[in-house]
Amino acid sequence: MGKIVRIHEKILDHLLRLRKTDSEIYFVPRRINNDERLDKGYWFLGNDHYLHLSFWDGRDWKEKIHNIGFVVRDDKTSYIELSAQGSPYNARFLEQMANKLGGFKKVGNKDKWFKPYSGANYIENLDNFILNTKPIIDRLIAIEKPEGIKLLDKTFFNKYTKKVIEPSQ
Repeated sequence: MGKIVRIHEKILDHLLRLRKTDSEIYFVPRRINNDERLDKGYWFLGNDHYLHLSFWDGRDWKEKIHNIGFVVRDDKTSYIELSAQGSPYNARFLEQMANKLGGFKKVGNKDKWFKPYSGANYIENLDNFILNTKPIIDRLIAIEKPEGIKLLDKTFFNKYTKKVIEPSQ
């Protein structure tokens, strides 16, 4: 449990620091306190082996993860994951996104794609993702308006994220 919880903490602290200079950076926290994971510091989706962070509202209900996520494993490696097991429409959208971004590998016959980052500096990789990849994804979502995948806004932040981060400030 310890290693991944420290990663959750470092990522949450980093995102809060980024928000001090850019209040438009919105992210999705864990919304439900299943197995008291929020109480234990699992601020994002995941388990003892990985965390799954997203900057968009949209879930793959079959996989119980976000459609678009930045993932960090307990060994500190990180990757982008696109998943749409529960929606053929979103699968087509995410496949187009993977092709546009480049460097993704499809997982067998599943509607899932991964793009690994090199090294174990997940904060540096997260910054790279926010700076270089997120704006492209934001633009694609704004143009295509995929069913069930939405850009985050202040209303979402106030409803879900504030209740997670305010106790930690």
